[in-house]
Formats: sequence, structure tokens, C-alpha cells
Amino acid sequence: MISIRLSEEEYEGLCRLSAVTGAHSLSDLARNAMRLFLTISAHEQLLTDPTGAVQAQMEILNRRIDELEGAVHVSRAARDPMIVMR
Repeated sequence: MISIRLSEEEYEGLCRLSAVTGAHSLSDLARNAMRLFLTISAHEQLLTDPTGAVQAQMEILNRRIDELEGAVHVSRAARDPMIVMR
């Protein structure tokens, strides 16, 4: 969780931007902005340090694979109560 302080004007501006962009909430707006920022940063890093960028992408993919494996295991356990949860 990330917490930031905003002035009243900044908060109102983000609320307007959220409505204009179709974000469901300020959290969605902030999350989408951070994803865009990280994507742009990753592309810039790839241009300056291809090896480091590839390593960072591999780490992200490995974490995502772990998350997906956990979700598959939970799904299987829900269908078959004999499967022991890790």
C-alpha cells in the first residue's frame, strides 16, 4: 500500500482525471499510472542496459509464474478436497 499527501487542488484534479479517463477510483488511476511509468522505465532501461532489463523481466515473469502456480493449486484443491494445500 502506498499513501501520499495531496493538496485539495491536486485531489480535485485527480478526481476529474479519474472521471475523464474512466478509472473506477483514484486507486485504479494511480495503479494504471504506475504501470505506465514502470513500462516506460523498463523500455528506457532496455535501451541503456539490455542485460539488466532482461534480468528484471525474468524476475517479474518468475514471480508471475509462482502466482499462477498457486492459483492453479488452489483451484484444483477447491475441486478435489483430497489435495493438500501447500
